[in-house]
Amino acid sequence: MFLVALILIAAITYYFFINRILGLPPGPPPLPLVGNMLSFRRELDDVLLDWKARYGRIFTVWLPFPMVVIGDHKILQEHVVKNGNNFIDRKNPEQMMDLWFGGLYGLAFEDNSMVKEQRKFALKTFHEIGFSSASVEDTVHNYAVEVANRWKGSGGNLVDVAVNVEKAVGNVIWNLTFGIDLDFDNELLPKYRKIQRDIVRLMAGPLMMFI
Repeated sequence: MFLVALILIAAITYYFFINRILGLPPGPPPLPLVGNMLSFRRELDDVLLDWKARYGRIFTVWLPFPMVVIGDHKILQEHVVKNGNNFIDRKNPEQMMDLWFGGLYGLAFEDNSMVKEQRKFALKTFHEIGFSSASVEDTVHNYAVEVANRWKGSGGNLVDVAVNVEKAVGNVIWNLTFGIDLDFDNELLPKYRKIQRDIVRLMAGPLMMFI
């Protein structure tokens, strides 16, 4: 009986007070082992907007490890953009990094000195080959104009904003990567985007979190 009561107290403390105990912003109460992952059976943007309305512009989500979410562009600009060096570090479970990359490697997922040097080299190289040149700006502008024209030509009908934006972004990436301009409605890009979404959904699934 004592053991049951102790487990119950521990579970209640974890569920309602874990964020406060760890000094994290408030957020949806996490379940043991799975955190808040079961909540993502709905659309992700609806879930995050709901939590923002409940817990404020900065809140904590457990996936199953704690992640702080900033839901306000002014706060993001002030703390992350202006003080970017404070947010460069990445923290990932070593088991996951060993499985995916064979060690603590990668430009986006680690923060050791070797990775920081690689990241600097990659950014410098991207700059030199034109990723920040005026031609890129012109490419982005042209596709943005195409998206705006399509919205204007909808005749007042409902428009799925995400579809045209995804096509525009996909075309820009395709142009920068291969130097080829595809037709705006080319079916290759939606297929590629679907593969990306399937991969992200798979890698973010509950099973992958425990590998």
